[in-house]
Amino acid sequence: MKKEYGYFEDEGRAYVVTTPYPPSSFENNLFNDEYRVALNQRMEGESIRMAPNFANDKHKNGDNHFYATYNGKPYILCRGNGQSYRCEHRLYQTELTERFEDFEVSVRMFVPVKGKREIWTMKVTNLGKTQAEIGTFAAFPFAKMTMQCEARGDAQGRFIYRTGLPGYHKYDDYEKFKAQICFDYVISNIKPTSYECNRLRFFGCDYAEGMPAAVVNGKCINGSFEQDWVAPLGVTHHAFTLAAGESASVSFQIGRTATMDEMYEIADNFPNVEEELDALKALWEQRCSVLTVETPDTELNYLTNYWLKRQLAYFTRLNRGGTYCPIRNQLQDYLGFAILDPDFALERTIRILERQDFNGHIKQYYNTDGAPEWGLCLMRHSDACIWLILCTIEVVEKTGDASVYDRLVGYKDSPICESILTHLFKAARYMATQMGEHGLCLMLDGDWNDPVNGPGRKGKGESGWNSMAFSYALDRLLAIRPDEYLAGVRDRLKESINEHLWDGEWYAAGINDDGIPYGVHTDEEAQKFLNTQTWSIISGVATGERLEKVVNTIETMKSPFGYRLIDPPFTKYNPIWGRVSAKQPGTTENGSVYCHSVMFKILGDCLRGDGEDAYSTMMAMLPTNPDHDPTWTRQIPIYYSNYYFGYPSENFGYSSLHYRTGTVAWHFWVLLEYMIGFHAGATTGIEIKPCLPKAWDHVKVTRRYGGKTYVLTIENGQTELVEQ
Repeated sequence: MKKEYGYFEDEGRAYVVTTPYPPSSFENNLFNDEYRVALNQRMEGESIRMAPNFANDKHKNGDNHFYATYNGKPYILCRGNGQSYRCEHRLYQTELTERFEDFEVSVRMFVPVKGKREIWTMKVTNLGKTQAEIGTFAAFPFAKMTMQCEARGDAQGRFIYRTGLPGYHKYDDYEKFKAQICFDYVISNIKPTSYECNRLRFFGCDYAEGMPAAVVNGKCINGSFEQDWVAPLGVTHHAFTLAAGESASVSFQIGRTATMDEMYEIADNFPNVEEELDALKALWEQRCSVLTVETPDTELNYLTNYWLKRQLAYFTRLNRGGTYCPIRNQLQDYLGFAILDPDFALERTIRILERQDFNGHIKQYYNTDGAPEWGLCLMRHSDACIWLILCTIEVVEKTGDASVYDRLVGYKDSPICESILTHLFKAARYMATQMGEHGLCLMLDGDWNDPVNGPGRKGKGESGWNSMAFSYALDRLLAIRPDEYLAGVRDRLKESINEHLWDGEWYAAGINDDGIPYGVHTDEEAQKFLNTQTWSIISGVATGERLEKVVNTIETMKSPFGYRLIDPPFTKYNPIWGRVSAKQPGTTENGSVYCHSVMFKILGDCLRGDGEDAYSTMMAMLPTNPDHDPTWTRQIPIYYSNYYFGYPSENFGYSSLHYRTGTVAWHFWVLLEYMIGFHAGATTGIEIKPCLPKAWDHVKVTRRYGGKTYVLTIENGQTELVEQ
């Protein structure tokens, strides 16, 4: 791909950004199970505490600033003002290096394996021919300012901290909030030469736009911040006298403690930075080693072997970075993550099963922190049971142990514990009661497509996607244990889909509360809905001539970036469809290339044996596609975005820059098990059924499954599977 803004290095393990000013913020998501930072190419990024319950509590603002002085001359760092600039993102760290005429400086940050903290290191090297006085300034802004807060350096100048009473209103809350007083800190391994806690005093009148007054003066004034309503920050200044060619470095830990004593403990026993970093590297090496893929497409390998694993781990371990999330997102993340870490995926899946009602129903949206329900949590979505069946089956299958289906799990509203398989059959039987007058699944307030909240708001509308996906879920469930009643439900459902949703060239999106099909050729807008075409293939509903017509219809929805979800998009509000029609044309579900739904299309391609279509569709959507590089999409090519703007306009082809998407989990599932065809399951064993493009004359996969490591080689159509 073009290298205007960056390139992969070290066999894909690193992505190097070559400018501080790319088309968008080229962020690297660094995290552990308690803490996360999205750090961009200028070393800026908010710090968020995630524990407990994915709390999403901002710890530090994102506008970090770094400066240096060389023999009294001030320099702004991380802005490309030197002779060279290089920002290197890796799975575990980001390091920015700049070279100036007389010195070189690097700024590095990582989030350790454990703890609500981050570690920074600044290193300077004297490139001059004589001894030089070099100073470093690192400014870290604290978050959540209130009039009850203060920021100070400790009496010995060993660290800077911000503390105070959180904001409160009710008189009776004082004692409760007083107990929450804690200490946000910046602690360095070397005592600062000077420090500052007041933003205005440090920056002066330019307030971060130009060279700070303190840097121009060559030192801070060791001032505290005391309730003058200027946002506090922690600035440390370190002065070094360096011989020609000599280097010096200083490291910082940023975090939170409950007491002053804990801060002194950290200052007295500052972490061994390189040991912490080595442990982090080892963790990511272990995570990446469970699956490696070699195909003729180098950058597809880079994404699969490194960056998408990190994106999926972030989703799975941190609930996509927040407390507000539908279980369909969680379950699909676990579906993909089970290929990499089946035990962890199973543990998280069981948490979801425990939210199921004894009658089989499970609610779609909830808050992980127990906060009052709001927004989508108040809606009656109809698809949760479907995802519970599909994804739980995949997670259990990836454990390699069929007895896991017999594991006992409780319910949300009952003390009774029943097997995982019983939970799934109850979900299926509950769904079998949720049928409309045409024999299709009810829509209620929305299915997979949340914004389609109009057709079923009166409780009568029926969803085409629900019906097809439930049919497929029943196929998967009945393959584990036959059930005559549910087999009958499935067969009648498929008949109803073909009787009531076929529109001559494609399948309708559904039938609204008034019994009128929508997503059909007579509609002025949104005539075609991608999901009911792709899932008619996945579910096996479309056969013969209808299958051919569906495939042809899908091709009419094609763009250079993939396939549009709705075609044509809404340009005005449509009360039948609801909220989706109020969205801007070509954005999100209203006609964008919605990457998650395009993955459904790729699975359908594989199931009908078309490796060429599957491959071309995946390559069109990949962020590394050389035909739409960051010059066009504006996105750093190390993650799948949620969507691309779908219709010709000045934004056509732009990435949404939205990191959270179900595409990633489906990438691993579809690429590994359907395109490459390395299927592994507890009840099916290992099956090799490739569906490859002709251009792939060689594929090699190393995969850990069931406590063993397997190497699959596909060479010119010949397959070989070896257990290591």
